[in-house]
Amino acid sequence: MPELNRRDFQQLSNTEKQSERLYLRHFVLKPPFPDSYLPKIEMFETLNEERNDVSYVLKVSFSVPKLLFGNSLQEVSEIDFERVLYALKKALTGVGILLESGTVANARVSEVHFCKNVLLPAEIRMQEILAELTRLDISKVVDITKKEFKHGGQLLHIYSGTIERVFYDKISDALRPKVKRKDKGRMGRERGIIEQHDLENREVFRYEYRIKKTQTIKREINATLGREPKTFVVFKDLFTPDLCKAVV
Repeated sequence: MPELNRRDFQQLSNTEKQSERLYLRHFVLKPPFPDSYLPKIEMFETLNEERNDVSYVLKVSFSVPKLLFGNSLQEVSEIDFERVLYALKKALTGVGILLESGTVANARVSEVHFCKNVLLPAEIRMQEILAELTRLDISKVVDITKKEFKHGGQLLHIYSGTIERVFYDKISDALRPKVKRKDKGRMGRERGIIEQHDLENREVFRYEYRIKKTQTIKREINATLGREPKTFVVFKDLFTPDLCKAVV
């Protein structure tokens, strides 16, 4: 992370004090150990709502399965929450960020990707599924703003405003050369899982349901949990039993 020096309101320039930007400065932590999985860590320096003081907002983005297992073929469930909490705190502590468990558990969620892996029978091909999904007229059910094929027809991406649906073969994606992969993280362990279970010639149907904005997250999650629509969704909420199944 670039040198981060904390400032108070009096230290800001007149231009900064009158700024209408979402943030004044943006810092990104660069992983010191590229061979280990580390969440993407960002710090935003911004003005508070009254615009008379400086606030600092920490944003942490990560894959829960990669944090626990080093791969995203294995899945997590609600019973893994304490393990996830411990692993996340450990990763953050390793780079000098100390947070209480309650702070992490109650951190607000600004984006979430729910994912599911399904090992396909040998007689069912991923391209056939993608072709069928493309032919279906789902515009009567969801509002589609864009639909596109990527990687020579190996990935179907459906955009619906602040919600995205992505379908692809997880095995072929994991075996792609790193520079061409959609997921460019270090996935040596993921390849190891594939080899260990003889999955090189199999296909895993991967479905990702991505909710990209805070307001959409509150609407979707709170409706599922039977809460007030304006309730902030926090990290621990994502591990509510059967939430993922209900949303996806």
